[in-house]
Amino acid sequence: MSDIKKRIILITYLGLIPFYFPLFIKLLGLEFSHDKIINFEKLHLIYGSMIVAFLSGMQWQKIINYKIKNQLILPIIPLILVAFFGNNDFLNHSFLILIFSLFLSLLIDLLFLKKVNDLWFIKLRINATILAILSYLI
Repeated sequence: MSDIKKRIILITYLGLIPFYFPLFIKLLGLEFSHDKIINFEKLHLIYGSMIVAFLSGMQWQKIINYKIKNQLILPIIPLILVAFFGNNDFLNHSFLILIFSLFLSLLIDLLFLKKVNDLWFIKLRINATILAILSYLI
């Protein structure tokens, strides 16, 4: 395995740590009241939204570079879901929107970008998406 693949895999799995940060806080028995400056529940949701935005940008770049016709709007759909429905009005359902958006981003990679992505990358995306989604379900 090349050095670049190893780095991508390492960075991807390290990038999953913030998804599990609220669980680590609970396991350590630390309590943070809601009157503190940082609300760790929202931080968890913001990080997930940033990842969806990153994935959308990555997919958009591949669609443009490989001149995949009629697919340019696809990566924007998960981003729109997170941007419009992940705000405070939907805070009770934000984790569901993020789960759906992460899953939708994975489907875009599997169905529309399968010829562009290498097999090792597809496997990594599946594993990372499942682990990210699990963090919202625990």
